Amino acid sequence: MKKGQSRLERWRTLPSRTWRRWVSLMDVREDGVSLALVRIAVAVVLLTDQLIAGRLGLIENLWGPHTQGGLALAADQQPMPLMFEVFGAEAATAHILWWLMVGGCVALALGVFSRIAAAVVVFASAQEAMIFPIGDRGIDIALRAICLILVFSRSGSTLSVEGFVRRGKLHTGDLIPAWPRYFCVLQICWIYFSAGFHKRGDWWPWQGSSALWRILHDPHFARFDLAGWEWTYPLTQLGTLGTMFFELTPPIFILALYYRRFPQRAGRIGGFLNRMRFRDLWLTLGVTFHVGLIFTMRLGIFPLGVLAIYPAFFFPDEVLGFARKVRSKLPFGKKKKAEPAPA
Repeated sequence: MKKGQSRLERWRTLPSRTWRRWVSLMDVREDGVSLALVRIAVAVVLLTDQLIAGRLGLIENLWGPHTQGGLALAADQQPMPLMFEVFGAEAATAHILWWLMVGGCVALALGVFSRIAAAVVVFASAQEAMIFPIGDRGIDIALRAICLILVFSRSGSTLSVEGFVRRGKLHTGDLIPAWPRYFCVLQICWIYFSAGFHKRGDWWPWQGSSALWRILHDPHFARFDLAGWEWTYPLTQLGTLGTMFFELTPPIFILALYYRRFPQRAGRIGGFLNRMRFRDLWLTLGVTFHVGLIFTMRLGIFPLGVLAIYPAFFFPDEVLGFARKVRSKLPFGKKKKAEPAPA
């Protein structure tokens, strides 16, 4: 409280002060490298998913009309998905849609007309969801939302073809609005928190903490047969408790992220979170969680899709600092010592 300012006056000016801080936060400019990594990683994950569907010969089955071997009844909907309206409810339309999605992902990953490419990916993904709704997984919805954020961002300003053409180098150093990265962070934190908040039943900590044990013994999801591994049950209980802690603490993580960015505003709570490195601990737990999913369960692109958004959690100067450290360890990245001048 400012000297001479009453508590009533403090409350009266709270809305205007909050609005000024919000505007100031949304007006922050930063290097675009973190958001560029999100753009590249998300595009690569979505592209891989499409290429797998193509390799397995599932294009017509997933996105073709039921009259020509498709699994969905979208051809009977009124109105029909736009792709069926324009190109007709035919098997060939499924291939056009697939190529549209693949082309959009490639352009987005390379940074060729990044905003247009992100819009194409959003459109193609939404059309795939309309044609075959039960195939539209939660991770598809999440990555579609991230791509929609990228439409309104300048994620193609660096680590992109368009940036290289404009500046003559991959890392351009251009400063871009930081708010799209903030929204990516909010998106993934909301996914975690809502998942933890809606967990019910006797599988979770409230009654036994057996959720991880049960799913690791479900042949539909588990990669390995764990029969005879009963001694690991307490470890899976600990894993279940850790999962719940991780999924219910994103509000604290967002505070830690904010105070890491603005340590001058930390106060006691922010100072405590910074000293205990809560942000780093939370992210380590998240990476461990998803890497564990990759190696123990068959969940499609879900763990990789979520990890693709993780670069948004890191400030650009941290990413660039890490890149410099890695480069300095590589043989071609070390600077040669200057030769002594001849006597």
